[in-house]
Amino acid sequence: MNPYMRSFFERLLEIEKICKQVLEIMAEFVILQNKWVYLQKVFDCELPQSLASEIKIWKVVDKFFCGIIRGIFEAPQVYKLTFKDGFLQMLRKNNTELDQCKEGIFRFLELKRQAFPRLYFVSNEELLFIYGKQT
Repeated sequence: MNPYMRSFFERLLEIEKICKQVLEIMAEFVILQNKWVYLQKVFDCELPQSLASEIKIWKVVDKFFCGIIRGIFEAPQVYKLTFKDGFLQMLRKNNTELDQCKEGIFRFLELKRQAFPRLYFVSNEELLFIYGKQT
């Protein structure tokens, strides 16, 4: 070890750990943000009661996401997020729940396609747009 580095080596390790956590959190947050933006358009529409569980999950994740955004707006030092206990796990959990919402919506679209086979020629995004405009 470099003799000049000894005096602050522990601090360097601590900073390295914080940087790694920030990178993990940012990567997970970007995934959450992309999913949230995509699904927000869907959940702005009137959805049928058959998607009640997805709507319930969405409301919880939406509240979590909006809370994060408010917190970042109030304190933009992103490294402070690393000090919140279990924050990375909460991001991962919410990402998983958004995946469940998306799968539920796609199952719903598949049922619509089975009833109207012509809908197989329409992408999920276009079908959601059309369905959202009709309800």
